[in-house]
Amino acid sequence: MFTTRPFAHRSAMYQFRDDASGLNARIALYGALNRPGLGGIRILPYASDAEADADAERLAFAMARKAAALNLPYCGGKTVLRGDPSRIKSPALWKALGEAINSLKGVYIGGEDVNMRLADIATLSRETRHVVGTPDGCGNPAPYTALGVFRAMKASALHRYGSTVLRDRRVLIQGAGSVGMALAELLHGEGAVLSICDIDPRSAHALAERYAARVIDPARAIATPCEIFCPCALGPVITADTVNSITADIIVGAANNQLAETSLGRHLQARGITYVPDYLANAGGLLAGAGEHKARRGLVAFDPAAVKTEINRMFDLVAGYLKQAETLDLPVIDVCETFVSNRLEDGIAASEAAAEKSSSLVPQGPHGWLPL
Repeated sequence: MFTTRPFAHRSAMYQFRDDASGLNARIALYGALNRPGLGGIRILPYASDAEADADAERLAFAMARKAAALNLPYCGGKTVLRGDPSRIKSPALWKALGEAINSLKGVYIGGEDVNMRLADIATLSRETRHVVGTPDGCGNPAPYTALGVFRAMKASALHRYGSTVLRDRRVLIQGAGSVGMALAELLHGEGAVLSICDIDPRSAHALAERYAARVIDPARAIATPCEIFCPCALGPVITADTVNSITADIIVGAANNQLAETSLGRHLQARGITYVPDYLANAGGLLAGAGEHKARRGLVAFDPAAVKTEINRMFDLVAGYLKQAETLDLPVIDVCETFVSNRLEDGIAASEAAAEKSSSLVPQGPHGWLPL
């Protein structure tokens, strides 16, 4: 059931199979592996195991960068399940996945992600304590993620327009899922003029009706005139083929890995578009999960108000990056990449040094070992 591939101190991949339950999962970690990896559980019908492996690695790397950007004591983690989410969910699947997570002895902490619901997390939490986003914790992280995007958007508006006021600003939300829905509520309350698109037209129309928004054809979304483009669906959204079609002044959203390649962030800057890196804008959910994890370890009680206060401070974080980029006359993406990469490498170096000094290794499942 449990296998692992060889890994260096900076990354690990654990693969889990159980034919009886239908479990076909991989848990990826990236960063300073003497810290627990925190990241969501995603279920998608990947075409192959190789595609699922690649997505897990890519997402764990993104989570590592997010934790580094916020200076949180975690490495990046992600679980990917291969299968049709409408067919594979069962008590047996959650039991097998709980056993898989438990085999890592707290090295990985899971949470909600694509095609995982609060009820799924609640069921899984009965099989493993190494999970956050539970009903008695932060619950669905979408409102926290949306709040982080909202605060990052306010900081971007101040940088671009000289004001945080979003009233009458034309905002296009790509993705009518739980984060897009929560963000639409916040923006509607601010008086923004909303457009919505989603590959599921029913979701788009339902959200548009609730918040007096216009529905946009997903195929034309990225080229639709707007002031603020907010990607909240699956990435990558900005590619070499689409980057010149964007008309927005600001891009800030919840989707992970929005850029197909980092250089596109510089291209956006050259076109006069303010781009907030996704690992900054969408970090509210990570802050909520980290708050619940601390509570589960008995360090502090989970306090939603305290978590929201931390998320509100993302305004200052994003504003600081934008101001520094302006002062240095550099693309925002380069300033953020340099800072986050340096912090991530410092953490990895410290992890490697600790591993070299330690003669003890903690087993992570029957086939893998992880240095403390």
